[in-house]
Amino acid sequence: MTARRTNFFERQESARRNSKYLIFYFAVSVVIIVLTVYAAVRVTFFGQDLIVRTGLPKLGNGGYGFWIPEVFFWSSGICCLLIAVCSVYKSLQLLGGGKSVAIALGGSLVHSATTDYKKKRLLNLVEEMAIASGLPVPPVYLMEEEEGINAFAAGHTTRDAVVGVSAGAIKYLSREELQGVVAHEFSHILNGDMRLNIRLIALLHGILALALAGSMLLRSQRYSGRRYRSRNRKGNDGSLLVFGLFLYLIGYVGVFFGNLIKAAVSREREYLADSSAVQFTRNPDGIAGALKKIGGLAQGSTIERPNANEASHMFFSGIRSNRVNLFATHPPLAERIQAVDPSFDGRFPRVTAESGEEEAVSSVNREKSAGLGSVLGADGIVSSIGSPLWGHLLLSASFLDSIPKELGLSAREPYGACSTVFALLLERENLQVQKRQIDYLRANVNHGVLLETAKLFKVLGEIKDDPIAAKGRLPLLELALPALKSLSPQQYVEFRKVITGLVRADEECSLFEYVLQVVVIRNLDPEFKMKKGSKVRFRTVADVESELGIVLSVVSAASEEGDSKSAFEFGAQKLDGVTLVFQERGVCLKSLDAALAKLGEASPRVKEKLIEACAASVNHDNKLGVEELELLRAISESLDCPIPPVKVY
Repeated sequence: MTARRTNFFERQESARRNSKYLIFYFAVSVVIIVLTVYAAVRVTFFGQDLIVRTGLPKLGNGGYGFWIPEVFFWSSGICCLLIAVCSVYKSLQLLGGGKSVAIALGGSLVHSATTDYKKKRLLNLVEEMAIASGLPVPPVYLMEEEEGINAFAAGHTTRDAVVGVSAGAIKYLSREELQGVVAHEFSHILNGDMRLNIRLIALLHGILALALAGSMLLRSQRYSGRRYRSRNRKGNDGSLLVFGLFLYLIGYVGVFFGNLIKAAVSREREYLADSSAVQFTRNPDGIAGALKKIGGLAQGSTIERPNANEASHMFFSGIRSNRVNLFATHPPLAERIQAVDPSFDGRFPRVTAESGEEEAVSSVNREKSAGLGSVLGADGIVSSIGSPLWGHLLLSASFLDSIPKELGLSAREPYGACSTVFALLLERENLQVQKRQIDYLRANVNHGVLLETAKLFKVLGEIKDDPIAAKGRLPLLELALPALKSLSPQQYVEFRKVITGLVRADEECSLFEYVLQVVVIRNLDPEFKMKKGSKVRFRTVADVESELGIVLSVVSAASEEGDSKSAFEFGAQKLDGVTLVFQERGVCLKSLDAALAKLGEASPRVKEKLIEACAASVNHDNKLGVEELELLRAISESLDCPIPPVKVY
């Protein structure tokens, strides 16, 4: 069985639909649990004698039927309150996004300064994949005590996503196999699976609370055999013990439904992620080899962490070795392998610690000179969003290889990352503006950061060839994002203030300065709780007609050649059903920012139409310039639609 190929926007819509289904199934399971709890309370505590003693009214026929409204009200109210409180509590625990999940699962942050070869290799793979996908580079967490081969991606959005990998994965997998696993996890990031996965954790925790409450009640009743026997001699019929057992079993009725939901939602998306990984790396042997090693390793993909079960649906492979059952969140290993490697005969290789030492030559290095033609130009932007290809990975690796060592080291550590951003903002042509910027830095940053900024500014000035001189400015910024996320809240506030001051030094904001601010603020503000996520409010292009006109006007005017109005009209043809007005006098960046903020709350289908229109507009003259590309990237950042690297003509 293989998943039907869909584009990024269809997958985003599918993820949102699955979220609605999740809420519906959760509500159904809660109703069943409430009714079952009522039945348990009615049978256990409310025999006829107790009803008489409590003064509850008789039914119309003078008897005591099964239905007692007052009992149902109180039992259902307490039950729903318990589920709600526990679900909300878990949701609050997970507000930190992927980082919260990774730490809860025993992960520790892998720092860029590590000298461990295998950790360094993992970081390099994640950087390659992120830049090739058009995503901010996510922090990487290593589960150092887990010997099984496994991995996960977690987060509410692409901005707070992390990638977690077990120690067994970096120990036993070759570079190409690890690349396949990382590509699989990036597919989950791109497909919108992470938000659904975190919601599942929170909701199922609420249902599981009933089982935990029942377990605690059972333990309390059995705490002292002497006291328990004493209570029985005094006439206690053991009702609390019976009710505790009922509650324990009822809790697992909810878990039964929850696991069914997890299995139904997860299995199909695992096939899709496997397929996407093969498309991305152009190497089915990578992910197939990783799955085969899971089958041949004694520990398999087992995760020993006690709380790992609640996140079982997030992992690359099942967390309890290779069990196959009704509730399995992942398809059987053999089926996954055969989907990408039809020649698989069902036999798994014996895996030892030395297996991972057999380092395959990187597929990027093996064919570095080939495949660049597969990197799509402006006419293929929409189809490449969320579906990066081999050529994008090649371009990403080429960029990372071209970074001078000094620049690469600085971009990957906190203060150096700040200096990298400041160096990108320093004016080169207008020396008066540059002097004002340097004076501002001297007054607002410490001496070490000032010296590092000056050094990096010089390094950047010595780079004359692409990709860094122009095309690589945004990938370099994305490379610095993980280090910037490790700033303290106060440091981030100061960093953000300095960026604003450098931009205002010439009393105007250039297009690149605007783009840089968009990338930094959109990715880092949520990390430091300075901005909340957006919800879908606008579902048709007619709902955001004026905003579409503003954005398309700015995009059309970004080209240094050609007729802006013609480019606008060419792009507007992609937006059927609305009449857009070209802003001939230009649009201020403040208006653009407001328009993008509103469009960020549009449905995936509306965003798709907008990016189609923007891509058509910039491709009107069959040329794509650096400024046009950077503007497209800023728009995509605002809309959470990652654009992979694009050829600049």
